[in-house]
Amino acid sequence: MTRLLAIAERHLEAYNTRDFDTWDTLLDDDVELVADGGRMRGRAAVRAFAAATMRAFPGLRAELIRVAAESEDTIVIEYRPVNPDPARHQWRLDGIVCEIYEVRAGRIASIHSYCLAGAGDSTATALRSLLEEQRALRRVATLAAGGASLCEILQEVAVQASRALGRESATLVRYDGDGHAVVVADHGNRVPLGMRVPADDDSMAAELARSLGMRACVGAPIRVGGCRWGLICVTSFDGPLPPGTEDRLAQFAELVGTAIANAESRAELRASRARVVAATDESRRRIQRDLHDGAQQRLVHTIINLKVARSAVRDDDPLAEILGEALRNAESATAELRELVHGIVPHALGHGGLHTGVRSLIGEMELPVRVDIAPGRLPAPVERTAYFVVAEALTNAVKHAGATSAHVSAVVEGDVLALEISDDGIGGADPGRGTGLLGLSDRVAASGGTVALMSPPGRGTTLAVRLPAGTDHRRNGRFERRRASDRAPIAIER
Repeated sequence: MTRLLAIAERHLEAYNTRDFDTWDTLLDDDVELVADGGRMRGRAAVRAFAAATMRAFPGLRAELIRVAAESEDTIVIEYRPVNPDPARHQWRLDGIVCEIYEVRAGRIASIHSYCLAGAGDSTATALRSLLEEQRALRRVATLAAGGASLCEILQEVAVQASRALGRESATLVRYDGDGHAVVVADHGNRVPLGMRVPADDDSMAAELARSLGMRACVGAPIRVGGCRWGLICVTSFDGPLPPGTEDRLAQFAELVGTAIANAESRAELRASRARVVAATDESRRRIQRDLHDGAQQRLVHTIINLKVARSAVRDDDPLAEILGEALRNAESATAELRELVHGIVPHALGHGGLHTGVRSLIGEMELPVRVDIAPGRLPAPVERTAYFVVAEALTNAVKHAGATSAHVSAVVEGDVLALEISDDGIGGADPGRGTGLLGLSDRVAASGGTVALMSPPGRGTTLAVRLPAGTDHRRNGRFERRRASDRAPIAIER
């Protein structure tokens, strides 16, 4: 027995015994599978395709027929798909399957699988159907992992489920808690979103079918956190649905449940972060008021009293020097307190908006800063977040980057504020080496925004932030607006 044949036989034996742990030792991490024209990559994807095949054809075994060809790193085998218990499992796959294994470093790097000409149409059709199903599931999983909104995910599920199952339509409904369910996504049925139907599991699919004139409708329940969330249905207007549709649809229902749970967790996390930021901002404003109305006012009165006392003492009096020093200390303390209060929540930001707030900030810095922020107002939380981003970035430019100049720009693109701060410093900024950028990233994330840091060594630093600006900012403000096509792509840091 040759080395390649031994690998091929171990692969088939592991398939027949459902021993996926052995597969992990046989398949390359980046293994590629090409089956009936479809392509997938990665051990997890190949395992998922095999698992779907086994669910569709319980008990399926691959019986090796012959080695058709072999070279130094490639072997071509033929096997027959067999149903060992046809009395128990009512399925049949005709013909022969040819597979080409490419082996590198003792592991299978690629598998090309074909139904030979002698194979029946049912075999090729079944494999194509399973492959399309796995591709559809991966598309939905990728969309969910990318942080898409729940509405986008649900609509994509409806599209992919209808395509993968070979039906013209699919619908998702959600229970609303009062004995009804609401249509939340649809593809092909032309069902109006928001349509209400009875929420009884046994009658919901039938009610949808009757209301839309369908011939058949199959549904699978969607569960989130162990509780019923809704139902996904596929329908037919021209005849019954094929056997096994409900089992295949259950995979989409399971994926939807996971995606919904993840989306709700992300929403809860954003809401929690937003509450923390709002509470922090309120504490800042309270501290600012207390300092302004308390300590700062008392210091001002102290300065006045010291000036009065100093004017009443002759210059050659020993008390003159003591009163003078006390006056200087009081004035210095007042200036430092004023700077502290200004840094908490600048008065100019609250009264004049981001443009005025940033102008006030750079007026106290020695670093030359060019500002491209048009006058106009945004929601207060957006202005505060943008201001603190600018303040942190410029502080880093002065303290750590050795910059000689900086540039701040802010434009509104639709309902997103695009903020960019750049400097000509030494670059090489690392958010992991300090708390400032990480804190800003958390604050921006709490607002539903994104942060990108570009800081190549020796080429300066650019901090690009995108913040949802809401729909209530003043349309008569003079913030510049750009078309979506004008947006420059940014690398997301977090």
